[in-house]
Amino acid sequence: MIAHTIKRIVCLGCLSLAAADMSARDRALEKSIRTFLRDRQATVAVAVLSDGRMIASIEGKTELPTMSVCKFY
Repeated sequence: MIAHTIKRIVCLGCLSLAAADMSARDRALEKSIRTFLRDRQATVAVAVLSDGRMIASIEGKTELPTMSVCKFY
């Protein structure tokens, strides 16, 4: 019983670390996109989704014409 509890705690700890690492990578991606767009003379909105989860969003609430939307699968 104690060994099972210890395994659960270790697994939860590993999952927490993995989730923290993913969000750090997500922030790094968002920062890279912002750096790339910084000097551009354009209105750009970017959203990156992976497995139904938002990875990065720059100006995600900006309303743009539908004709300007590009999707990559």
